[in-house]
Amino acid sequence: MAPHDGEGAALIADGPPEGRDEPDDKDQTHGLIVPQVGALDTQASQKFNGRHAGSDAWLVRGTQPGNFSRIARCLVIQHVVPESPYAIGVALRAEGIEVDVCQVFAGDTVPASPSDLDGLVVMGGPMAAYSDDGFPTRRAEVDLIAAAVDASIPTLGVCLGAQLLAVATGGAAFAGQAGPEIGWAPVTLSQAADTDALLAGLRSPLTVLHWHGDTYNTPPGSTVLAGSRLYQHQAFRVGNAAWGLQFHLEVDHEAVEAFLTAFADEAGAAAAGPDSIRAEAPGALAALAPHRTTVLSRFASLVASQAVRPHANAST
Repeated sequence: MAPHDGEGAALIADGPPEGRDEPDDKDQTHGLIVPQVGALDTQASQKFNGRHAGSDAWLVRGTQPGNFSRIARCLVIQHVVPESPYAIGVALRAEGIEVDVCQVFAGDTVPASPSDLDGLVVMGGPMAAYSDDGFPTRRAEVDLIAAAVDASIPTLGVCLGAQLLAVATGGAAFAGQAGPEIGWAPVTLSQAADTDALLAGLRSPLTVLHWHGDTYNTPPGSTVLAGSRLYQHQAFRVGNAAWGLQFHLEVDHEAVEAFLTAFADEAGAAAAGPDSIRAEAPGALAALAPHRTTVLSRFASLVASQAVRPHANAST
């Protein structure tokens, strides 16, 4: 997402969240099943590349005789240290989802297939979604995203991740003509957002944190969900369950400080400037919090609902 857009862990739940065996709440948006948010139930952690592939430990018995459900698994691709999943990880773990963080900057390998995933999240970074320069995993990420969308696996792209989602599904990413958009600024939701499975009911306009210079054209058949004064494409939905957010909905106070520290040159060159971004953060984050929770909890519920289907490479 030029200019730019800790240890990854896989949290393994002791069992499915309470009430997870069958979705019990149908969201009236595109016919998607959105289960109610379950309770946090996580115990152990392990490094992404250290997972024991092929284990049957993920099988847990459902409430119906002979019915099995799984602990849902979501892969998070992290490109740089400051751009961890933050509130996205919190929402996923609150649903009892196993979160694997693939830290490509540390040498983790991007999976060749999403066949054992129930969700995919692709975070931001300083790379360009349209160039392999300084981005050796770009092609593998684009291929994985495309396969996940084709398989209707819930997918969320953030900033660079949104631009990669656009590229993977037939759109394009490129340097934004309006220049860098960095700092707190509103996005306006489209009419289509009113019935979207993630964004329905959110305040509009909604002030969010922007940190990008690149942008994208939406892919064929996609739906534009939000835009800003500088960039009309700020959020979109493509396929049955894939969303791209060019802004940073996931941030908290720690994230804001991490961005300001890691990308100080960009903050210094921004119209708002680092002091203004930091000063506005408490109020902006407080106002954003309920909307962030709503969107990310809905996404996590979609990921958790995938646990009723068997993985392609699993055996019972």
